[in-house]
Amino acid sequence: MMSPKESLDIIARMMSQTRRSVLSDVYFPFLVWGWSTMGICLTVYLGLVLTGDATWKYAWLLLPVVGLCGLMAHGKRELQVNTELTGSLLMIWRMLGLVLAGFSVTAYIVSFNVLFFILLMLAIGSYVTGAVIKYAVLRYASMAGLVIAPVMWLVEGPRQLLLFAVAILGMMIFPAYKITMIR
Repeated sequence: MMSPKESLDIIARMMSQTRRSVLSDVYFPFLVWGWSTMGICLTVYLGLVLTGDATWKYAWLLLPVVGLCGLMAHGKRELQVNTELTGSLLMIWRMLGLVLAGFSVTAYIVSFNVLFFILLMLAIGSYVTGAVIKYAVLRYASMAGLVIAPVMWLVEGPRQLLLFAVAILGMMIFPAYKITMIR
C-alpha cells in the first residue's frame, strides 16, 4: 500500500516526464524551420544586396523543400507522448502553414509587405505553442516577432530581411535550444 505522499510523488514524476516529452516533440521542428528560414532569408538578403537582382526572392520557394527535408532527415519519429495537447498543436501549425503558404504565393502575384504578415503569424503560433505547453521562454521569445513585425512597415528594402532573420532567431531558434537544455 502506498502512502499519499508516495502517490503524489509518482504523479508528479509522471507529469514531469510527460512535459519533458512534449517539449522534446516541440523543439526539433522549431530548430529545423527556424534555421531553414534564417538560411534562406540571409541568402535572399545577400543575393539582393550583392547583385541587385530581384530574382533572388524566388529562393524563398526552397523553404518548404529545405524544411521538409530537414524534418525527414531526422527520421520519422513517433510523438513521444501523443496527447490532445500535441495533436492540437500539430493541427494549429498545419493551419498556420497553409495560411503562410497562401500569403507567400499571393506575394508573388500582388505586391504587399508579406514579411510582416508571416512574422505576425509565426509569432502568434510560437506564443500559442508556449502557452499550451506552459513554457514561458517560448511565450516571451515570441514577443520578438510581435515587436519586430510592425517595424517591418517602417523599414524598406532588403533591411526588412535582416529584421526578419533577427526575429526568427529570437522567437524560434533561441527557445528551441533552451528546451534542449531542460529535456
